[in-house]
Amino acid sequence: MFSCKDIEFPYKCTTDKYTKIMHEKIHNVTSFEANNNLQLKLNCLFQWFSEIAWEHAKMLNVGFEDMDTTNLLWMLIGVKAKIKKLPKWQEKVILQTAPTGISGLYFSREFILKDKNYNVLVEADSKWLMLDKHTLKPIKSVENDYKNMKISETKLDFQFVRLKEKTELTNTYNETAKYTDIDLHQHTNNAVYVRWIENILENAICNKINTISIQFLKEVKQDDNVIINFSNVINNKVFFEAIIESTGNHCFRSEIELTD
Repeated sequence: MFSCKDIEFPYKCTTDKYTKIMHEKIHNVTSFEANNNLQLKLNCLFQWFSEIAWEHAKMLNVGFEDMDTTNLLWMLIGVKAKIKKLPKWQEKVILQTAPTGISGLYFSREFILKDKNYNVLVEADSKWLMLDKHTLKPIKSVENDYKNMKISETKLDFQFVRLKEKTELTNTYNETAKYTDIDLHQHTNNAVYVRWIENILENAICNKINTISIQFLKEVKQDDNVIINFSNVINNKVFFEAIIESTGNHCFRSEIELTD
C-alpha cells in the first residue's frame, strides 16, 4: 500500500523536540487539476507548493497564524522548478518539502514530487522573505534570530536566482486580476501568474516545458490590469515581463526552458 511512510526522502533530515524538518503529503491528481492531455497543470503544481509550505511553516511555529500575531508575513520571492515528468489524472504522488537554509534576508525551501515508485518527477527551489506586515519591508535580523532553526541538507544541483529584466519582448498579452485570483493576503496568488503563462503558451509549448523560473516583484490587486510582454521561442527559451498598467510597476518576470 502506498503511504508517506514508504517514501524515502532524499534529504538528510533531522528531528528536534517539536517537529520534523521534512514534511510530506500524498496528492491524487483530480480532474480539475488536469489539462487536456490529462497531465497536472503547472499552476496547480504551484498551488501544491504553496499549500505544503504553509502547512510545514505551521508545524515549525512560523505559520500564517503565528506570524500574524507578531505582525510578520512570508513573501515568496521566486521559484525555479525542473520538470522531468508531470503526473497524470488520477495518479497518486508524494510531495515533499524541507527548509534548506538562510542567507542574509532569504529563506530557502525545496520541493520534490515523486511517483508511487519513488521516481523523481519535479524538483524545485524557492526563496522567501520575512516582511513587516504593515510596512512590507524585509526583517533585517532574520539570520541572527533564526540561526538555530533546524534545516535539511539540499540535494538539488540548482537554485532559484534573480532574473534579469528583458526589454526586447515583441508580443503582448493582457490580463485583469479578478476576484477569484485574490488570496488571503488580498493580492493575486503566485499560482495565478503561472496560469497566465500557461494560457499564453497553450498546449503545444506547455507540453515541452522542462524548467520554469518565476520571480515575483510587486503585488497585484483585484481589478489591476496587467500587461504581459513575452518573447518568441529563442534558443528553446521564452521570456516574460509583466507590468501593472496603472502604475508601470513590474509585477513578475519569468524564464521558460523547453525540450528540443
